[in-house]
Amino acid sequence: MPMYDAVCAHGHKEVIFSKIAQRDEPRYCEQCSGLLTRLISAPAVRPDIQAYQSPATGKWVDSRAKRRDDLRRSGCIEWEPGIREQAESNRQQALEQNFRAVEATVDTMTRELHSAGQI
Repeated sequence: MPMYDAVCAHGHKEVIFSKIAQRDEPRYCEQCSGLLTRLISAPAVRPDIQAYQSPATGKWVDSRAKRRDDLRRSGCIEWEPGIREQAESNRQQALEQNFRAVEATVDTMTRELHSAGQI
């Protein structure tokens, strides 16, 4: 919802939150009940994202598009809540899969050696 600066005849300043369609409706000062007049002031423009220097490339990133491009170019992924836990889960699954392959090889070799009478 847009914010508007307003002032009464006594100089009391207030910030009004109002829909655009209702911005010209009469408003009254909370301190003296005088009629407020809307002020013309610079708009508050909120940046897309807070600018930062990319740890991967060293370039300044100041928009979501630049962030996506920087991540893509550097082969990185976006940090999200739970990513550490997901990475640990993936690591455990990979270890278990590798262990199953080693276990199957050991079982096969043991059977073959036992069949050959070598153990």
